[in-house]
Amino acid sequence: MTHRDSIVDLLHRAIDSINAQLPTAKKMAKSPDFPLIGPHSSVESLTLMSFIVDAEERIHDELGVELVLSDHIGLPLEQNPFRTLDSLASDLAMRLDPR
Repeated sequence: MTHRDSIVDLLHRAIDSINAQLPTAKKMAKSPDFPLIGPHSSVESLTLMSFIVDAEERIHDELGVELVLSDHIGLPLEQNPFRTLDSLASDLAMRLDPR
């Protein structure tokens, strides 16, 4: 499993944790092109924040890295890593690259 694959797995487990608390119609998809923010996203702000906190905790617990993900939420959509699940995984892989 590559470093990026590990990050995708971590994000999928965070989604599973959040989805366990959501009604079927509000569940997040584990598809690479699933929009987390923007005009095509169905993710409510509280759900997104819960996902971010869960992902940050998993990154800390499993990778031993303190990382604040919410610092990128205010970026313009075309630069925002939260555009899709895939763009978030790519951003995290780059930020967590074990040089």
